[in-house]
Amino acid sequence: MIALNRRNAQWVYTGVRALYWLTYGLMISFASVYLQGRGFANREIGLILGSSYALSSLLQPVIANHLARRGAVERGICIVYGVIGTLTALLLLAPVPRVVLLALVICVFALQSALQPGVDTLAQRWTRMGCPVDFGKSRGVASLLYAGMTASMGLLLHRISPLALPAFYLTTIVLSICVIGRLKLPAAVESASVAVPKDSGAAGDLLRSWRFLCFLVGVACLSLGHVLVDNFMLQIMQSFGGDSRNLGIAVSIASMIEVPAMLLHSRMSRRFGVYKLLILSGWAWFVKNVLIFLASSPTAIYAAEILQFFSYGLYIPTVVSYIAQILPPGERIRGQSFAGSAYTLGSVVATLAGGALLDFKGVHAALLAVVLISLLGAMLFSVSIRKKI
Repeated sequence: MIALNRRNAQWVYTGVRALYWLTYGLMISFASVYLQGRGFANREIGLILGSSYALSSLLQPVIANHLARRGAVERGICIVYGVIGTLTALLLLAPVPRVVLLALVICVFALQSALQPGVDTLAQRWTRMGCPVDFGKSRGVASLLYAGMTASMGLLLHRISPLALPAFYLTTIVLSICVIGRLKLPAAVESASVAVPKDSGAAGDLLRSWRFLCFLVGVACLSLGHVLVDNFMLQIMQSFGGDSRNLGIAVSIASMIEVPAMLLHSRMSRRFGVYKLLILSGWAWFVKNVLIFLASSPTAIYAAEILQFFSYGLYIPTVVSYIAQILPPGERIRGQSFAGSAYTLGSVVATLAGGALLDFKGVHAALLAVVLISLLGAMLFSVSIRKKI
């Protein structure tokens, strides 16, 4: 058993967070490699990923509501991981019918994405019960490990086989279950694991608040632009005469730049407040997209990626703190699920519509659309984010 206490809470959460992000990274970064190896065409891969994003946006509130009502968040996360692990093990059985394979992949990807609000709120849950955790630092370490994992996994899959991906995926899932399942919570936490009262509706009330709805639309807009640019960065580079090497450099710069923002988040939020930081992240995303739109070479894209510090790097830990400040403890998982679903919906549109927009209108038109949509997102952040919703 791992006895959770003040001395080890930061390290334990960093391990949980890193394992989640490694698993998620294996899923997202190498999905195309695996699916191509299983005979799926590019347009089919886009539909599969889009379908998993859409299903995830529906599952996040459901899973979050279940975890909030049951109270024992850690046990619930282990159960969901168990389901994901079982489905992943089925992927290793050969052969399976094509339609079964498609359903398994969509369900695995969707469930993994839907777990994020629960994993995010563990930091506040443990901190509230006397085991302090700095979410930003843990998320920053996870990003560093993710950067290293993508480089090493690419080489491994090239040498072994893309079809080996589910085996690596299953390994990280089993490790996650072992860590979370072996946690022994302190007495204060154990006593707090009670169901949320049925009349507790703070998170539901948020959906009747125009400010919070505007915030969610803003999240979806910024997510759409971010995911479209990330998913089709290769095509953007190719429009300047670049190739996959330039893509790798841009991704590496973005991954490394976002880490300091996450590590410094606690200090920055104490100095400026989470509300100002969240609005800043929205406008930084807009400016970054403008710079990418105006770029005429891969080098200009590299320069634009420096704003990853203020955009994605600042947004990820700040939105968690923001939800934690506007909601009572028992409702934070639901609140995180709303923000997560909005982000996922933006990803769905970016995945399904991005390729078509590039094919029919070209890179320039797609990037102009990203600029306009991210401008709307930044404006919605400015009018909706307040200390009191």
